[in-house]
Amino acid sequence: EKKWVPEASDIEHTVKKSEKALSVPAFKKLVNQTVKVSEDTIRRDVDDKRIKSSKTRGGHRRIPASELGPYLELLKDKKTDPLHDLRRAVKKIRVK
Repeated sequence: EKKWVPEASDIEHTVKKSEKALSVPAFKKLVNQTVKVSEDTIRRDVDDKRIKSSKTRGGHRRIPASELGPYLELLKDKKTDPLHDLRRAVKKIRVK
């Protein structure tokens, strides 16, 4: 006898729905417990797709709490790469 197992899409939807979504200021408070960053930096990283997020009907950004760990790793990598800012500037020039 087979046990009932929900479809993968049902599980994914449930996880997404139950995961806590944070506003940019709330996410900043959590990040600032480890590394100091501004809300503008977080917004820029959301817009540059470095942080996964969604928008409310009103246009406000919501960041899943699960993005905290990956974002802190990203910030750690930025600090250890002395050419990070230069690479970012060159990338912007190429895009324009």
